[in-house]
Amino acid sequence: MKRKLINLSLFFLLSACGDKTPTFVLPKDLYSLSKVYDVSNNNNASDIRVEIAISTELVIADIREVRLIISKAAKSVTPDQIAGLSADNFYAVPIEPSLRQVIKITAGTRDTDGEPIVNGVPYKVYIGVLGKQDSKQLSPAKDLTLQDKNIYSGIYKGIWEDLGFPGPGSTASSIRLEEGFGEFFFTPNLKPFISGVNDGSFQMTLNGTNFSFDLKLFIGGYKGGCPATGPVSGHFEDDIILVSDIFSWDDCDGKRDVRLRFTRQ
Repeated sequence: MKRKLINLSLFFLLSACGDKTPTFVLPKDLYSLSKVYDVSNNNNASDIRVEIAISTELVIADIREVRLIISKAAKSVTPDQIAGLSADNFYAVPIEPSLRQVIKITAGTRDTDGEPIVNGVPYKVYIGVLGKQDSKQLSPAKDLTLQDKNIYSGIYKGIWEDLGFPGPGSTASSIRLEEGFGEFFFTPNLKPFISGVNDGSFQMTLNGTNFSFDLKLFIGGYKGGCPATGPVSGHFEDDIILVSDIFSWDDCDGKRDVRLRFTRQ
């Protein structure tokens, strides 16, 4: 009987201690990967840009470190492996009170095997979070294979914004850009507004992150095509967002100021 009482007392004592030290759990999907881009031709990790979405439930005091992790696609990464990575085998993400971050990784960052990031190798990219009380969280992965190609080639989605008559207003639009040649569409899905192959075209000239081109629009089936041509200039923001300067545009809908803003998909 005495032994049973001792065992019972010990059980309640351990239970009480457990109640006083609850395990901390990070909010679900605290950090996630929106997009992963190949934006340069250096054949190392500096070619990579990563757009991160951050939950509104982020409490900075609860976070010890956030790590951008790159592994070969054939190898898996688990939450328990996050803390054990060597310093060169991940990129430490600044912890900021922001809902969006675009990360430019340093050239010396290596994969989880400690090997350099190079062209032609399939990788998976993760965000790992180390929180208080040894809590851990690992985002779903994004695929990435670096290639030697025109760094701004890709599909962009955004808006054509009329700042005056017939606006103000904006039209969801899209661009296909390959080796400097661009196709413009007054739809968000690379489809002509009414008919034809596209709604416009241009040949882009680059000077660093700055660009310029003559935009030639012809919208098949709309007011005789509404042809117009005009110069556009601007820059690439964070290497992934095409932002034009305000430019004057004159077509069948009238003369007004216009601004473009498109994000690479």
